[in-house]
Order: sequence, then structure tokens, then C-alpha cells
Amino acid sequence: MVLPLYFAIFSDEFSKFQKNPHPIAAMGCTFGEEEMVWRDPFPAEMLVVDDRALPQRVSGHYAQSLLRLLGENRIERVVFDFERTYHPLCAQFLQEICALNETKIIVPPTYAESVPSALVLISGAPCNCWAQFCAAQQEKYPDRWCLEVVPWRYRVCDGKRHPCSEDVSGRFQHKNTDALCITGQAGKDFYFFDTGRTLREKLGVAGEYSCCLAIGIGAELLPLTT
Repeated sequence: MVLPLYFAIFSDEFSKFQKNPHPIAAMGCTFGEEEMVWRDPFPAEMLVVDDRALPQRVSGHYAQSLLRLLGENRIERVVFDFERTYHPLCAQFLQEICALNETKIIVPPTYAESVPSALVLISGAPCNCWAQFCAAQQEKYPDRWCLEVVPWRYRVCDGKRHPCSEDVSGRFQHKNTDALCITGQAGKDFYFFDTGRTLREKLGVAGEYSCCLAIGIGAELLPLTT
């Protein structure tokens, strides 16, 4: 199964990604004072809603205004990029969306119980067995789930994960283009990073375990897909 890979971008990046063959997920939609706000709409197949600002209370106007934005821009999917801890206002908002319309929504795991009909977005952290990770997600979400693609570029030392600099990962990629994990000096450090090939392979494996789509930041994915 070939997973659709959505590139999440802001409006000022649209010209750069306009000829990109991957579907676009539009970022920039958030909670306004009385309704949802998307200040600079542009053509996209998916809308990303964040929780940078939350109102004191959530009325039905928020759900209705979001559905209006989706309809006006002919967007059928929406992913809720809620990074805060669980908030009852967000749960209420999601439930109102589902009650008003059969819009295909994607939510973080923290809201899976609040909206059982939604797809769940799982972030794939570096691990030694990607198939085992995907199988665990299929067991939790046997119907379908979505993958948040964050290209791996980490150094693991003494069991702790650290960001891996561009120059280090670049040298390792040049040495062994298809490698996913490289052992550092004296075998103490492990470097996990993605190349175009490993990204394609990971998406392919995820598709075998009920994952139905993937989404990531366009600027991070572009170097791995061109």
C-alpha cells in the first residue's frame, strides 16, 4: 500500500510547494475570539488546526465556523495539532464537530476516547524495530491510524536522546546512504537518521499495519523526497 504523504505548510510557503506531487495540509488555522480563524487561505487537501490560543469557553460557533471554512475551501480532512495537555474545551469542540458533520477528523491520542470516530495521529519516535512499533499501533487502533512523520536525526547516548547536528548526520549519510542507524565511536553512541529510502520503507511498513496516511512538516520532508 502506498500511503498518501501530506506536506504541512504555511501560506507563505505555498509557491515553493505548488508543483510538489504530494497533497498539501494547510497550517495557520486557530481559535479566534469568537470563531475559528484561517487568515490566509490557500489551496489544500487538508486543514491543520492548532491550539496556540484557546478561548475562555467554546460555543457552537467554533464548530460551525470551522465547517464553513472547510466547505468554502473544499477541504474534506482536518487534523487537530493539539500539543497542549488534554483540555476539556478541546474535547468539547471535537465532539461538536463530529455531532454536526461527518467530516474526517484526525486527533492526537489524548483525545481518542473523547471522539472514538476520529482517526488517531501517532508520532514515530526512533526505535530499533519499526515493524514492531507499527504492529503495536495496529493493536491499539485496529481500524486505521495516521502517522506523523518526523525525520529521524538523533544521537542516543547512555539511553538518552539528543538532537543530531546536520553536519554529523550528513557525513554518515554520505558514508552509507541507506543506513538508518550508525554506531558512533567505541560503540557508545547511536545515530538514527532518515534518508529518502528509509522514509519510503517506513511508510511502506506502516501501510502494512493499518496506517492509512502520513503527514509531516513540508520543509523537513522536501529534502528527503526530491
